[in-house]
Amino acid sequence: MVATSEHPAAIQVQKNRTRKTVSAEMRRAIAAGFLETASTTFLLLIAVQWFHAGSLAKALIASANSVGFLLTPLVMLFVARSRVSAARAAAALAFLGGAVMVGGAFVPSLAVFVVLSVVGIAAVPSAIPLITHIYHDNYPQTVRGKLFSRSVSLRIVSAGLFSVVVGWWLSRALESYPYLIVLYGVSLLYSSYCFWQIPSEPLRVSESRQIARGFLAAQHDVIFRQTLISWMFLGFSNFMLLPIRVEYLANPQYGIHYSPAEVAFIISVVPSIARLIATPIFGWLFDRINFFVMRIVANICFVASALSFFTTESYSLLIVGSAVFGVATAGGEIAWSLWVTKIAPPGKVAQYMSVHTFLSGIRGVIAPFVAYLLLRYFSVSSISIFASGLMLFSIVFLIPQLFAPGALAGRKGRVVATPPEVEIGTGG
Repeated sequence: MVATSEHPAAIQVQKNRTRKTVSAEMRRAIAAGFLETASTTFLLLIAVQWFHAGSLAKALIASANSVGFLLTPLVMLFVARSRVSAARAAAALAFLGGAVMVGGAFVPSLAVFVVLSVVGIAAVPSAIPLITHIYHDNYPQTVRGKLFSRSVSLRIVSAGLFSVVVGWWLSRALESYPYLIVLYGVSLLYSSYCFWQIPSEPLRVSESRQIARGFLAAQHDVIFRQTLISWMFLGFSNFMLLPIRVEYLANPQYGIHYSPAEVAFIISVVPSIARLIATPIFGWLFDRINFFVMRIVANICFVASALSFFTTESYSLLIVGSAVFGVATAGGEIAWSLWVTKIAPPGKVAQYMSVHTFLSGIRGVIAPFVAYLLLRYFSVSSISIFASGLMLFSIVFLIPQLFAPGALAGRKGRVVATPPEVEIGTGG
């Protein structure tokens, strides 16, 4: 366990852990920025414009991150029982993903391209509960949002610059895409090295016994349950619209057909600039205000982005829609990554996060297939209006939490008493 005593030696140990974690995460943020552009922009772009892939292949690539989310309960169970530290386990997963991408990069097959895209990109998301566990142990609660937002800001800069360069490159030599796959693989290998440098302990044995029944927590914790429901509506709509953004701009059947450089600028660069500005603000807000106020503001921005982006062919309005999406993503990412550190009972952060990421995986795998199915029968603007309705519905489930006893206000957060029914095993 992390030292929490007021003894000077214990305080110094905690400071050293925080310093090493911040250092490793800041270095990993550069590689993470490269990887952020993969399934959201360039892998889909290659599938559309090089392979002329069908809906199934594109939906699989779009769901790559979500496949990782689906695997999180199994990853947590295995890691807890193996007694491997959280950071070392995350390193192993990133190494596996990197090896797969580098190994299959030059195989000229759509099937292989889809497999390496899914396996490679799913590697880090499958470790997210482990990473959240590390943040909870190694980052002080009062500055957790601030420290997290620093690495996110660097990742945003990295993603934006990377998108400019790669968009320009692919516009001139799309056939050289295998070198981009290698670069993604190397980024995962470097991420593995950074994870290896982070101090952490194995998950508790008691957690391995509880993870299999982690969904019981939602039955007893009303705020947790209501927030999960809200996230299901918001996340499903967002996962529907993410691949359609690339499809809308890159596929000539929708009348726009921008070049890779133009697609990268609108889909990656513009949101990155907006996120860079908004992320420190949301990080500051996360540490200081009611969490649900911040979440509702981000959700409203998602609605505004969807309605402005998909209902126009105007270049300037596409830019505006992407910028608003960047602001929404800034708030949504901090909330998505850290909210369980405010809501989970002591010792159950990783368990709560594994439930959250698993449900994210379910909606993230299904939503792209639904989106491509709907595209056969409805216009892009109609789908965006439907998705916006789901986003508005997600806000309905958050409003009561603003007034719930023990709502997540300010620095203190909220501690939920763990019902006896959720405790399984003897602990340890």
